[in-house]
Amino acid sequence: MANLQGYDLTGFSVMGWSQLVSCLAVAKKAKQDSDTKIVLGGTYVSSEAEGIMEKFDFVDYAIKGPAWQTFAMLLEAIEKACGFDSVPGLVYRDGKPIRSNQTARHCINEMPPPDCQGLPLATYKRMVRSCYRVGVGFLILRYLLGTGCPFKCNFCRRNIGTTLQFKPPTKSSF
Repeated sequence: MANLQGYDLTGFSVMGWSQLVSCLAVAKKAKQDSDTKIVLGGTYVSSEAEGIMEKFDFVDYAIKGPAWQTFAMLLEAIEKACGFDSVPGLVYRDGKPIRSNQTARHCINEMPPPDCQGLPLATYKRMVRSCYRVGVGFLILRYLLGTGCPFKCNFCRRNIGTTLQFKPPTKSSF
C-alpha cells in the first residue's frame, strides 16, 4: 500500500455493500500507517453513515447524499479546524458523540462542469490503454449528467433520499 504520510485526508467512495469490507480494511490500514483523516462517501454510506461511524472508530467523517458541495465545505472546515456543524450531510466525531448534520438538497443544474486544468491527462490515457486494452488516444472522463434512479429495487439503496434529476443539454458540455 502507498505511504499516506503527509496526506491530510484520504477519501473512499462506497457505492454498494459489497465494497464496504475492502474499503474499511484499506481505510484502517491507512489510518494505522499515517495520521491521515478518513472520509467515506457514496451511495451505500449515505444510508448507513451513522452506523458506520459508530462501529469503526478509525473513520473520521462520512458524507450523506451528493458530495460535490459537501466535500469542498469539509475541506474548508478541516483547514479552519472549525465549522463542521454547518457542513450539510456531514457525519463527524465531536469528542465522544457522533454528530450528523442534515443533508442538503442539491440541484444538479448548479453543479459546475469538471475543471480538468492541471490534470495529467496523458497519464490517464496510458492507464486507460493498459487497463482496458484500447487504442491510442482514448480517454475516459466521467461527467455526471443525472442523479437518482427511476426504479425502486428493494436490493439497492441508490434511490434513498435522492430525486431523479437530469442536466439539460444546454448545461451538459464543458
